[in-house]
Amino acid sequence: MTMKIVKHSGSIVDFNRDKLKSSLLKSGADKKVVEDVLQVIEKQVYDGISTKKIYKLAFNLLKKSSHSHAARYNLRAALQLLGPAGFFFEKYIARLFISEGYLAQTNLFLLAAFIVLSVIVTGAMLEQKRWIFHLEFIRFSILCLVFNATVTTLYVTGLTLTLFCLAVLFYNSINTSYQRFLFSN
Repeated sequence: MTMKIVKHSGSIVDFNRDKLKSSLLKSGADKKVVEDVLQVIEKQVYDGISTKKIYKLAFNLLKKSSHSHAARYNLRAALQLLGPAGFFFEKYIARLFISEGYLAQTNLFLLAAFIVLSVIVTGAMLEQKRWIFHLEFIRFSILCLVFNATVTTLYVTGLTLTLFCLAVLFYNSINTSYQRFLFSN
């Protein structure tokens, strides 16, 4: 009879020796060390044990044989704790660089997109292109996103959402007024 283990998600699955062996080998540990770790774990696995407990046991056993292998085995879990989107990891690395005296900034994609769109809008104004308003609307949307991400209060979120909804609601009339303002002689 195979042992049932409880995954982090709460689902119950069969204990899979090969899966654990594969993850231990990915840490760089040699086959002998992996087999030794597996033998100890198999003796301590019981029905209903969590994967977290198995992981901790494997990590501690790897650490006894080699700190570098244990660190590589722990890296995946550490990255998962930083968040699924990676933004926490990005901010963590930026803070490491700042603590070492380097200049580091994060979340610059929207700012860069805003600047590029500003340059394109300027060129479109000079050439009197009629599609300029669409770019201005995208630029306004980016500005709302940046403002909302920078100042995270309920009031600001409500205000930016209201402004954005009004802009969408009156898109055509704002476009007509904008075109008239720009291109009337």
